[in-house]
Amino acid sequence: MSKLSLISIITAAIFLLGGNLLAGDSKDKDRIQLPKGLKYQETCPVTGGKINKDYYLDIQGHRIYFSCEACIDSMRADPERYFKKAGEEGVVFENILETCPISGEEIDKSVFIYYQGRLLYLCSKEARKLFMEDRPSYFKVLDEHMKSEASKKAQK
Repeated sequence: MSKLSLISIITAAIFLLGGNLLAGDSKDKDRIQLPKGLKYQETCPVTGGKINKDYYLDIQGHRIYFSCEACIDSMRADPERYFKKAGEEGVVFENILETCPISGEEIDKSVFIYYQGRLLYLCSKEARKLFMEDRPSYFKVLDEHMKSEASKKAQK
């Protein structure tokens, strides 16, 4: 079975199980325990080298770390290329959204989707269903949703 087929099967299982896979002893209590075959980002998506947490880009609801500043520009120029590559390698980027991109309500970390390196937490199973029905449209608005969250934080 190819690696891509295995990742597709794992992704389908996540959707069918409802994403109810919370971590018990994770180092980072905000992270879920990932299904076998998926792993959190450990290397630069552009060079494959060691990441430097000083170099990152917040894009489509995720914080992606890089080895150097030049790699950030590569990601900005063609984000789909690197998200797709992450999906093929079973890499998950850090989710930074605090509210559901569908409803704007508080997220429930037991409800999530994984798609090409993106791990998105949502507020409900209904929101997950809506997201999956029109994935391309919602990925386009994730950056606007992040700006809205940042604006609300700044006003507090």
